[in-house]
Amino acid sequence: MYPASLLSTKTANKIIQSEAKEGVFQRTDAVLGVKYWYGFALPGQGLARADCGEFFTVGCLAHGYIEKHIKTCMRADCPICRQKWAGRLAGRAENRISQVTGLGPPKHIMISLPQADFGLVSTDYPGLRTKVYKILKRVGVRGGCLIFHPGRRRCPKCGSIPEMGHKTCLFCGNYWFEWYYSPHFHVIGYGWIEGTGQEYLKSGYVVRNIGRRRSVGGTVLYQLSHAGVHLSYHVMTWFGALSYNKLRVEPEDREGNRCPTCGAKLIPCAWFGEGEDPLGAEGEGEYWVDSDGWRYTARFRGLGGF
Repeated sequence: MYPASLLSTKTANKIIQSEAKEGVFQRTDAVLGVKYWYGFALPGQGLARADCGEFFTVGCLAHGYIEKHIKTCMRADCPICRQKWAGRLAGRAENRISQVTGLGPPKHIMISLPQADFGLVSTDYPGLRTKVYKILKRVGVRGGCLIFHPGRRRCPKCGSIPEMGHKTCLFCGNYWFEWYYSPHFHVIGYGWIEGTGQEYLKSGYVVRNIGRRRSVGGTVLYQLSHAGVHLSYHVMTWFGALSYNKLRVEPEDREGNRCPTCGAKLIPCAWFGEGEDPLGAEGEGEYWVDSDGWRYTARFRGLGGF
């Protein structure tokens, strides 16, 4: 288990050797200073792969149509690809929740642990999650997605907790915040929330109904931006009426990358013409170009009638 304090150089080297598996805890001395909370880290605290963030192009040269994309490993711990990872999970969550009927509008709910149960994060996290499911059911939550946060932000000068989206302290004007260990869960789900006061007296857990959500995808995306990432556990889980064995959803419509003119599958290609790449200064997007100078890459010969 890892302490809630910053890693030291001595412990970092031991962790690197013991955690040879690729993922959240593959670290080098270059990234010391990352917060660990009993094996949980914030997204983007790992090492990027060599080609993460590089551009590549696919296209249909018969019609001069090219799409430019960014290579991504889709890992939560990658400092370059963490936003792509969060965006994909948020999109899947929005698609799943959009197909729920008869449970009313989705709500944002937060449940905070009593200090007596902080140790369960390290000793029995699956059991802690099951306990949270039962508490949510007792206060009226029918089901939803659960996201764990190992810490919160606070102002190091005055100790106040910043509101969502604020980059400066409203009390003292400080422009940066520190993370501290304060485990809690966020839920995007359904139900009529009641009896939270009685639940607090019974278990010590604080359940707060933050309210209805206009943008489910945006809310999930924000919560994933500072969620707890662990090698052994999923960042986001589904429970109750929205669990995998109770709710079957239609998969997202994925047509793939195809030419809008002929419908052919787009093939990786690159610029081999004279001068600079005409799309070199452009970002991700769809472009119509003159096919002269563009070639399908050699490693993909044999595809599409080559």
